[in-house]
Amino acid sequence: MDSREVFVKKGKRYKAIGHEFTGFPVDGIWLVQDGSNNCIVRLCEVPKMEKRYPEIAMYENDCMVYIMNRAKEEKTYSIIGLARWAAEFYAQKLGKQDESDS
Repeated sequence: MDSREVFVKKGKRYKAIGHEFTGFPVDGIWLVQDGSNNCIVRLCEVPKMEKRYPEIAMYENDCMVYIMNRAKEEKTYSIIGLARWAAEFYAQKLGKQDESDS
């Protein structure tokens, strides 16, 4: 397989996102992230994700609104306060999910 690494610019740096795919891939398990761009990634190179990340990440915008509202109420905030509010928000969300699972 002819293989050139594919990079994407993130800020001022370039980050490798996979290999350009032409021909037949070498041994291994490959993940096609975007077939239209002929870009494949070796499965072992895909960044590991925490088990519950997808179900938590879907609430990012709701969490942001919750934190912004809490900051308005308090009229001040600290880094520990932001972390505490995020923890409160996700504890409420996950608590409701756990209740519906039982």
